[in-house]
Amino acid sequence: MILNNNKITAQQKLFLIIGSFTLLRIIVSIFVEPGFDEAYYGMYSYHLSAGYFDHPPLVAVSAGLGRFLTGVSNSLTLRIGAIVIFVFTSLSVYKLAEKIFNKKTGIISVILLNIIPYFCVGLGAFVIPDNFLGLFWVGSLLVLYQIRKTDKSKYFYFLGVMGGLALLSKYHAVLLIFAIFLSFLIDDKFRKWMKTPYPYVSFIIAILIFIPNLLWNYQHNWVSYIYQFGKSASGFDFSFLKFFRGIMVQMGYLLPWHMGILVAGTIWVWKKGKEYSWLLPQIIVPILIFTIIGGTRQILPHWPMPGYLVAIIASAAMIGEWKDKISKRYLFSTGIFTIILVLFVTIQAEFGIISLNQKSDVTLDGQGWKKLAQHLEQKNYINKNRFLFTHKWFLSGELAFAVKNRYPVTVINDSPHAFYYWVDDITITGKDGIYIGTNRYKTEVNEKYSIYFKQITAIDTLKTARYGNKAKTFYIWLCEDYNGQFKYPYGNKR
Repeated sequence: MILNNNKITAQQKLFLIIGSFTLLRIIVSIFVEPGFDEAYYGMYSYHLSAGYFDHPPLVAVSAGLGRFLTGVSNSLTLRIGAIVIFVFTSLSVYKLAEKIFNKKTGIISVILLNIIPYFCVGLGAFVIPDNFLGLFWVGSLLVLYQIRKTDKSKYFYFLGVMGGLALLSKYHAVLLIFAIFLSFLIDDKFRKWMKTPYPYVSFIIAILIFIPNLLWNYQHNWVSYIYQFGKSASGFDFSFLKFFRGIMVQMGYLLPWHMGILVAGTIWVWKKGKEYSWLLPQIIVPILIFTIIGGTRQILPHWPMPGYLVAIIASAAMIGEWKDKISKRYLFSTGIFTIILVLFVTIQAEFGIISLNQKSDVTLDGQGWKKLAQHLEQKNYINKNRFLFTHKWFLSGELAFAVKNRYPVTVINDSPHAFYYWVDDITITGKDGIYIGTNRYKTEVNEKYSIYFKQITAIDTLKTARYGNKAKTFYIWLCEDYNGQFKYPYGNKR
């Protein structure tokens, strides 16, 4: 965490920081099996499309990049895209901080980015739509800075491209566009452009880039927008308990002391006045909106994170004004804490050294699925006249990823997500299904599925362990002659 060493240039410091934490992310990616969402997004890459049930298309690129390049499907190749994207995100954060403030702020920004747990591995290694969203969010701010500094209209075309790509990354990018609009309203150097066609041309470019996803949703009953809007905007009964719980989960992703620094950095920028005020909407809009929504329903902790991503730069500028001894101590000690925390989680995922309740140990989510796939093949439970299914979309995601899409995998449930579009009922009607359950997610198989199959029989149980420690149990059922009568909720597939 060296900040001031005349023998090391800023560029060398930058590559040392990024290189060291990239190595850490590679180690994590090798030993931590894909989580529920990651395995599911990995299946996106087998079904390339302009849209999916849950998200726009670019997450399929990040999830599939490693497999496309190597032909190998495993936890590391699944995450190669996320790791590479984060390298570019780190470089972009450095460049933006350097341009707005100075090189020292750039270095501190990259250190903060890599020692905050969510950004270190959540955004930096694990496959989520935010991988690309974070890159294009920062990229948009780089373009905004160029517009403000050079007063040249040509940068509006680049802004439109960044906005369009952000929308193709995650629908939350609408908040980026809204925040940019607010920046134009509050900053004199931007406001004058509102009387020209350039901001509106930029917006049109963004929409044109986004059109493939609009067309996909039109062809699929607007399913993706209905699903995502329904998660974020259904009902507004505010609860202070939910509100504070939402803040606490954000704090858990960031660590309490980092969250305090990020808030303090935002206030610091606000007090600095007009020169930096255009950054405030980029920080406040996603954090404020999703934190308020968290008072009405449970939010996912990473939803507000684009705001904290920008707050990192503000906080780095503030830390840059501290005494060197204090700033070095803070960054070094918290960096070591994060590295130890990440390595501990990695060891827990591989060895299960601490015995936790099944629902408390999230490292169990991806555990055992490779062994299950091998077991199914060794026992000849899978053949051309059978398909695999579960009663949860995320379990089917793990299952499909484990069998490397070699066999049809679907979900027979009223919330099948993208599996509804990937497996046609016509192709599996009349075939036998192999149902997979786990000891964490149980269901009454006969009661739930007897009307869709002629006969259902429990045929096997697979118990898995991590280095002698009890882990996950899989239950395998043979469900004979699927009649294809299950009614899915999303309308016609078109």
